Amino acid sequence: MFSFHKQKAEAKAELEAMIKMKSAPGQQFVSNATYLERRHRDKWGRSDRHVVDSNVNIRIEHVDYNKLLKQMSKKKPEIDVTPDKG
Repeated sequence: MFSFHKQKAEAKAELEAMIKMKSAPGQQFVSNATYLERRHRDKWGRSDRHVVDSNVNIRIEHVDYNKLLKQMSKKKPEIDVTPDKG
């Protein structure tokens, strides 16, 4: 029973946002469009968004542990990622 009332209330809120968008330009339009985009992403969400998924492999050849420990003991740790020439 609760689920039915929740769905009914959500549908009413969606309809009211659509009516307000049509009747009031400017900030009222933007705020209602934002509400619809966020609340009902599948129906009203922007279609120009893209998901980028990638895998990155990093090969570490040498680690100077003494230098690393010194850097880690600082208040703001900064790790030097330049390759060692020796």
